[in-house]
Amino acid sequence: EVIEVRSIIGQLQQQLENEKLEYMSHLPLGIMIETPAAALTAGDLARRAAFFNVGTNNLIQYTYAADRVNPQVRAYLPAASPAVYRLVRFAVEAAAEARIPLCLCGEGAAQPALAEAYARLGVRAFSLPARELLEVKEYLMGVTL
Repeated sequence: EVIEVRSIIGQLQQQLENEKLEYMSHLPLGIMIETPAAALTAGDLARRAAFFNVGTNNLIQYTYAADRVNPQVRAYLPAASPAVYRLVRFAVEAAAEARIPLCLCGEGAAQPALAEAYARLGVRAFSLPARELLEVKEYLMGVTL
């Protein structure tokens, strides 16, 4: 999929240049890391991406094979998960090695203690709902990494 999307982006860039829209011709390709397969192959993906965004909600769901919108199995989706933490670590290490930015979003970013754990892992950008932003920011500002 990454190779196919890269080809489509190349075609779009050429079209924009042909239309004299050079200022829009740089279209960076970022990759969402939301499945265990993506996390486990993050090293390969990082060589083809301008950035990573790690979606912890989907990563948790797919790691535990439980639908996060089904209230009957919601209890089986731990936000604080050693398995998910290890998968995120693969992405963080791959992004660092490839020198591409990485942002973490979802439950992992919205809970202060989890955000700290991921910050200790090397995550420096978090995307979270505005309602949790101040609490997480204040918490992280009190932490020494």
